[in-house]
Amino acid sequence: MKKTIIILSATVIFFACSKKDTDNNLSKIMHKWQIDSIKILSFVNDTLINAESDTIVGVFGDYFEFRSDGKLYQYIAENAVFGEDGKDTVTYTYSNNKILLNEGGHISNFTISELSDNKFTFEAKGVDPADSKNYKQAIVKLKK
Repeated sequence: MKKTIIILSATVIFFACSKKDTDNNLSKIMHKWQIDSIKILSFVNDTLINAESDTIVGVFGDYFEFRSDGKLYQYIAENAVFGEDGKDTVTYTYSNNKILLNEGGHISNFTISELSDNKFTFEAKGVDPADSKNYKQAIVKLKK
């Protein structure tokens, strides 16, 4: 009987801690973050090619804003230079250190690699279905 109570108590504590950690990370994410950089790295045959050509360095006013309604509002001034308005809104979900972004039906699966009070980095890898040695890796670095 004691063994059952101990196992039950440990299970309850484990799930209570997991929920708290998830809520704590979600509350850290929900903020207006400044863009530090966004890198798109291209790999062919597992070899990095031309890393600097697809890098956006954040400037004053660039942001990602994760809101509690599951929407991510973003502004990137560099996109405004190329004839767009620079603004975009996508939906997101967070679970188990992952962020899923839904951009008009296209789902991107990002893994959080750093999350603190002042830094937030998440990454995704998109593999060519025809050849797994060819892929792109997106690295988003945000700061407060």
